[in-house]
Amino acid sequence: WPPLLPSRGLTVTAVDAGDLAPSVAADHRVHHVRTTTGAYLRRRSGTVFDVLVNDMKMDAETSTALMLEAARALRPGGLAVLTLKITPRRPAEVVRSALGRLRSCYEIEFARQLYHNRNEVTVVARRR
Repeated sequence: WPPLLPSRGLTVTAVDAGDLAPSVAADHRVHHVRTTTGAYLRRRSGTVFDVLVNDMKMDAETSTALMLEAARALRPGGLAVLTLKITPRRPAEVVRSALGRLRSCYEIEFARQLYHNRNEVTVVARRR
């Protein structure tokens, strides 16, 4: 099945130090930048995006810090979609803390633990 964002007509910059799935890499609307997100953000040369998506396998605190850093690469009013990976240890506290920190740059529109995955919270936010 096709990657979701390109199938909706969006051009995607996929920042990943590893290989993309062959179906994603073959899509002409997907531009792969083989590096870490932190390195990409430091050298992005003023590129501003309409949408940022972060579903990386990292703890909620690290993911939140990354999205705060990435906010400057998102146009005001732009959409951020991220997942907060949670563990059984203090999940409510971890999520509350992450959402509180995100509010410094974003308006939280949606934060839900999806039925099919109880180990993460999906957050949709708009850049202030």
